[in-house]
Amino acid sequence: PEGGSAVLSETFVLTVAATGTEPLSYQWYHDGELIFGAGLASLTLADLGAVDSGTYQVVVQNLAGTATSDEVSLSVETPPEITQQPGGRDAAVGGDIVLSVTVIGSEPLAYQWSRDGVVLPGATGAELTLTGLEPSDAGSYTVSISNFAGLLASDAAVINVIHPIVIAEQPSGSSKVLGETVTVAVAVTGSEPISYQWLHDGVVVEGANDASIVLENLSALDAGEYTVRVSNPAGEVLSNVAVVLVDSPPEIVQLSGDQSAPVGGTVELLVVAAGNEPLAY
Repeated sequence: PEGGSAVLSETFVLTVAATGTEPLSYQWYHDGELIFGAGLASLTLADLGAVDSGTYQVVVQNLAGTATSDEVSLSVETPPEITQQPGGRDAAVGGDIVLSVTVIGSEPLAYQWSRDGVVLPGATGAELTLTGLEPSDAGSYTVSISNFAGLLASDAAVINVIHPIVIAEQPSGSSKVLGETVTVAVAVTGSEPISYQWLHDGVVVEGANDASIVLENLSALDAGEYTVRVSNPAGEVLSNVAVVLVDSPPEIVQLSGDQSAPVGGTVELLVVAAGNEPLAY
């Protein structure tokens, strides 16, 4: 008989050719154990399982004696099965990323990675490492796994290579009069989606989630330091501080009343005023 390899769930037939005076009887053995009912010149193993792997031999007998065949080996091969698919993700330009797949099946297993359907030379392991990412590295990655028993392709892992946030124009402060309107704005570059969050003296300003913040009908409470956190999937940056000053116009709080004085006398008039310094009188 001749051994070999066979795929899980398939059928494999072992056959022996013997000469001698009839009648001839046959008895097959698996790993040294008698196989009941295996009394023909051929042994058919259907719906192969892992337990069918091992060594086989047959004893042929007639009235003149017995002959025992050589032992032959049968390997039942399991086709590849992916237990963990490679996962796509976002990654920043210049960063690194590792794609991996977990597979069970009979060794040896062969791997071949592809991007957008194009084979990547040298990418023949269970892991694919991409370093110093560039926009050209973006795409859909798959890996094909094969062994004696079959070929299997993974699901696609989509890699998006994104540009981190760069502030092109920092927000600038200004000085305005009480009751006026001021706009503080930032200009940035980077991959979408981009998120904004403005802060006033380090405290989040609820609803201030645009590239600019508009302060209307200014009050003294609006004065202070404004910054903005800008983020995208590649990370987050914090802007420089923009100082907003709210100037109050002069207001007379107290003024001396009417006074009388003789000719040549002295009169002192007093005014108390409020407002941003310096005040000119």
